[in-house]
Amino acid sequence: DGYMGVLAKCYGSLILTGQQGGDGGNGDLEGANEGHSGYVRLLFYLEEQPTDNFLMPSSSNGRRKMLNLQWDASNAAVIKWTYQRLYMSIAYCNEFLRECTEEKLKERGIWGDMSNDYLAYRAEARFIRAYAYSQLCNYFGNAPLIDETVGVKEVPEQADRIKVFEYAEKELKAVAGEVEGNNEVLCEPKAALYGHVDKVAAWFLLSRIYLNAESWNCGNHYADCYAYATKVINSNAYPLASDYRHIFL
Repeated sequence: DGYMGVLAKCYGSLILTGQQGGDGGNGDLEGANEGHSGYVRLLFYLEEQPTDNFLMPSSSNGRRKMLNLQWDASNAAVIKWTYQRLYMSIAYCNEFLRECTEEKLKERGIWGDMSNDYLAYRAEARFIRAYAYSQLCNYFGNAPLIDETVGVKEVPEQADRIKVFEYAEKELKAVAGEVEGNNEVLCEPKAALYGHVDKVAAWFLLSRIYLNAESWNCGNHYADCYAYATKVINSNAYPLASDYRHIFL
């Protein structure tokens, strides 16, 4: 139950803001406004506010300046919280990977309960971490690369955008089962527990980062984008919504 709880926290960090929900006062980020600092809400701000789609009758945390493409310290809270949320998710995934090993499962007497599933769970944590790095690559470019081998007191080195991109790409290919010698692989399409990612998620995210690679100065990967998008479609696991409106509910 403890392991599943921590894995759930890795997933939940991308939508929840703390331990109680809403503005419960027990948030994950010290000093952050819980209501304004949820990861999905931050993505909405960063993606939509600089566009003509967004109408803003009032403002807080300097967001009106984002509407006018004025990026400065007054709207840094939205940018800072996005960065913090992504690295918080990475930290949770790294800790799960440090603790979810064959040695520690045997030491804790639960190897029999988890031996058949723990490699897939490790792959899920690696996927979530790769997603976070793909977003860091998108929004910030250069970023420190921190995995489970980096000590909690070590100061990580900044990596350039190409290295961040290549790390996310390598991890996604690994958990999709395309790296020889790696046995930490996501479940086959639709074979995972409900709500857990499977190989289709890795293919989809690979197609997404390949679509953006050239604009990130990470090379032309349109053929790769097409190949992985085709794998998603041909899996027949997750068809498009029959009613277009349902996408936005």
